[in-house]
Amino acid sequence: DSISSALRRADAVLVSDYDKGLVTRDIAQAAIRAAGEKGIVSSANPKPRTLTHFERASAITLNQQEAATASGIEIDGVARLEKAGRKLLASTQCAGLLITRGAAGLSVFQASGDVAHIPAVESEVYDVAGAGDTVVSALTMALASGLDLVNAAAIANCAGGAVVRKVGVAVTTVDEILDLFNST
Repeated sequence: DSISSALRRADAVLVSDYDKGLVTRDIAQAAIRAAGEKGIVSSANPKPRTLTHFERASAITLNQQEAATASGIEIDGVARLEKAGRKLLASTQCAGLLITRGAAGLSVFQASGDVAHIPAVESEVYDVAGAGDTVVSALTMALASGLDLVNAAAIANCAGGAVVRKVGVAVTTVDEILDLFNST
């Protein structure tokens, strides 16, 4: 009831799960179902152990190590990355999966079977703390604004690239994201 009530004012649902026990499968599925009924984006940034809680989400983000753990596939190159991504996409039945790969950029897997690899934004990395949260947040906002998954991922990539240039858990601005987007 609380989720449904909150969605009356929402343009998207983002569940960031740190696997601390708060986000149960029932809660995650209630949020995804309610978002679907309202016709809005549902995204998740789960830990490997709770990945299946987020079946049928609009988009799921994982980092490469989390994707390797969740898929049971050691990711040591693009071919194995794509195998892992396709396996995770099939097992979650989500519309899209984004795997962040640090200096290698990120990869986008779509239910249609399309895969896109987006290079990292070149930068001197100071601190990666909070980068994953920034990526899923920017991705969700871009999807809620009507962008397709690949273009939303490109914006998310720039947002993540902006925050890793700062020390500590940091935020970025629209201007910083736009500057990076226009320079790629």
